[in-house]
Amino acid sequence: MRDYLKQIDKKHWTIRDILPGDKWQWTFLLGMNWGDMKDWTSQRFYKVSSQKGKEIFDQCNNMRKQRILDGTM
Repeated sequence: MRDYLKQIDKKHWTIRDILPGDKWQWTFLLGMNWGDMKDWTSQRFYKVSSQKGKEIFDQCNNMRKQRILDGTM
């Protein structure tokens, strides 16, 4: 995913945490060029540049890689 995001002309990314028990493990990425957006941590959204945001982003990348290795993608 990281390579795809670099191709999109957005400077700031926010990612939604995967909800516990979510069978499909949905998330949401929001890209923008406006840098003054407030944190939405109460809604489980984190800046990808934050520690929590990096953890979520890396988790999503690892899920995709694992699915490719498993042959399910």
